[in-house]
Amino acid sequence: VAICGDILHSRVARSNIWGLLKLGAEVAVCGPVSLLPLGIEELGVTVFHRIEAAIEWADALNVLRLQLERMQGGYIPSLREYTSLYGVTPGRVRPGQVVMHPGPMNRGVEIDPRVHGVPSTTKRTHPIRAYGNDAPSPERGRSSGGASGSGSRFAVKRRDASCRQ
Repeated sequence: VAICGDILHSRVARSNIWGLLKLGAEVAVCGPVSLLPLGIEELGVTVFHRIEAAIEWADALNVLRLQLERMQGGYIPSLREYTSLYGVTPGRVRPGQVVMHPGPMNRGVEIDPRVHGVPSTTKRTHPIRAYGNDAPSPERGRSSGGASGSGSRFAVKRRDASCRQ
């Protein structure tokens, strides 16, 4: 499973890393250097800086939202550039590849609407979507939002704001 996006600010990422590793999954993270915590590889994950490499490696993607309320510190140059470099698009994702999003979502930023395919009226939890295959609709089944409590067992250091690429 590749966890992609704003790993630095995400409790979902840390709890998913911990849980997936405990279950024996191979886990990777992908995002700009500025949105990856220092020392993240020490948790036993593979680190990718290119979304194409993460998509090629992974059976499933868990795509996290950019926490726009925290982006004032210059973590990314612009939403347009982030979407261009890290957005999950039909041209990047493989047919049948599972694409998940814990919600809420910045529509059209992290995941192209043609990949996500869930109406804008969908609530906070989104169904697991297998791109290019029949996937559960919002009416047929939902995935849970995941554990996001603040009791993470991992103390992940924040990357210094001056370390941008």
